[in-house]
Amino acid sequence: MLEGAEIWITGGSGFIGSNICKILTKKPIKNLICFENKRVAEPSILRLDHRVNQVLLDFGNSQHLKWLRDTPTFTKPNYLLLVGWGSTGNPDLNLHQTENVASVVEFFEAVPKTSLRKVIFFGSIDEYGRRLGQINENDIPLPPFTSYAIGKAVAGKKLAELASKHKVSFQHCQISNVYGPGQREETLLPQIRKASSFKFSGESYFRDYIFVDDLIN
Repeated sequence: MLEGAEIWITGGSGFIGSNICKILTKKPIKNLICFENKRVAEPSILRLDHRVNQVLLDFGNSQHLKWLRDTPTFTKPNYLLLVGWGSTGNPDLNLHQTENVASVVEFFEAVPKTSLRKVIFFGSIDEYGRRLGQINENDIPLPPFTSYAIGKAVAGKKLAELASKHKVSFQHCQISNVYGPGQREETLLPQIRKASSFKFSGESYFRDYIFVDDLIN
């Protein structure tokens, strides 16, 4: 399915994104372009190897997005993976509902659609709020919600509507706690690994984890 494919990904230098890129470069794809949302004056392109380019641009800058639409450097993507999301370490920041939603939606709007087969948006299990136990896709989320969870849910809905408008297949993955190589040191599992002792909050508190390679595969 990926043979000869053109793949664009946002957040390719992050924890999940970098692991996705590592696996994709082992597949028979044609090209992989990793986009990073940065406050840069001008967009820039860095060739990492013969099939991989890294592009730095400001997703909130209309001129940068026009450059993305108009530049002949890029071939049109077949698959778009929307992984990047700013300030994930602080779920209460209001920017999750404002800047982050606007950035991912405006970036998607700027992406050429003529060859696009599928869009995958990486959401979060946090979108279900305080719901506990086994969660099914059709379960109604329960408040309270963090700003991060609200932003992810709003972005997912907007992207689904845009994908439908452009007749592009869309998948919204509401992923649970991901662990593996490249994980931030302040997250729970790396802390446990380093600690000589660790106090848990009680038997009523639990998390389901997924290994990053299992998520990607």
